[in-house]
Amino acid sequence: MFRIPNKADATYARQAGGFSADIDTIAAALAGDGVLSGLGVAAQGSPDMTVAVAAGLVRIGGYFAAEAGENVTITAADGTNPRIDLVVIDYNGALSRVGGTAAALPVPPAVPANSIQLAQVYVPAAATSITNAMIVDKRPVALDVYDSWAEFLGSSLSNTAATSGGSIGECGWYMSGTTAAPTFQTSVAGRPGVLRSQTGTTSGNRTSFHYGTAANTAVIAPADIARMTFGIAIPTITTMAAKLGCGQDLSVATADQLGTAGMWVEFVPATSAKWRYATRQASTSTVNNDTGADVAAATFYRFDIIRKQNGNVQFLKNGVIQFEHSANLPTTVGNVGTTVHTLTAAARNIDHDYFGLNLAPLGNRWT
Repeated sequence: MFRIPNKADATYARQAGGFSADIDTIAAALAGDGVLSGLGVAAQGSPDMTVAVAAGLVRIGGYFAAEAGENVTITAADGTNPRIDLVVIDYNGALSRVGGTAAALPVPPAVPANSIQLAQVYVPAAATSITNAMIVDKRPVALDVYDSWAEFLGSSLSNTAATSGGSIGECGWYMSGTTAAPTFQTSVAGRPGVLRSQTGTTSGNRTSFHYGTAANTAVIAPADIARMTFGIAIPTITTMAAKLGCGQDLSVATADQLGTAGMWVEFVPATSAKWRYATRQASTSTVNNDTGADVAAATFYRFDIIRKQNGNVQFLKNGVIQFEHSANLPTTVGNVGTTVHTLTAAARNIDHDYFGLNLAPLGNRWT
């Protein structure tokens, strides 16, 4: 992560300098911007004039963006003087090189707006390849914090009736539908605070776990969401349907729908044995099937649904990008939570380990 090498540690003397780009990086970190995971910059296994940027997650200006990892090209070296380039990432996850000016005593260029530097690359005069000795890590570290967080550890179940009254967990969740009472799962190793929502035992019963008094209560505009994080498991994966995310109506069991609009992850085994990733607006959906393994019963997954600054929606499973949608992006105000339906004469459940919500930058609301 971010460092300014001592002269004794620097391969090239100018790498030990403290530059305005470094001050910009420190200021960005103090404002909460930085790398949440990955995004290290390294030379290629067979060095050439590109560098490899690892996959990772960044927060800049209150927005989140995931990067799958790619190469960045460093332009040809000057024949006479060295220069210092930057490898940067912006708040939509776009990687780029910012070229410095060749000089006897080069300095790095300024960090562009809405970006942070990941590395400085010292390009010696007449260099024909970039080695790790030329790269200095400049990633600022950001703490991964949420505006709203539910761990379900010691949280209240003061209302354990089939339909709750806004008293579940740190976020004050409601439950709706034909449900059984929620229960804590006390024997999940390494996962304290697992809350199980469960349906009734008649085919067609559902339980929706959400903000607001009903599954279709208009709570939040998609544009006000920067990230949703769900840690969930499905104990039984047959004759059921499950969904999690933001939607105009969280009660819908039909595949590819969550009311008229939304952005969500679903598992509908009658349609696919895979997780599916969906965006929807004005009753038109874009849906992709996961390309990995089939959904596994009683296995915890982490899902992140990120709405980037440009409006695109990214879906991450266990920290890895699965898809990014740029079509049918939701604008209709909806609700946030999970829903599970039973399609047989037996209860079906979702186990909730944690939930987090980050709001998009909302400006000054106090004037």
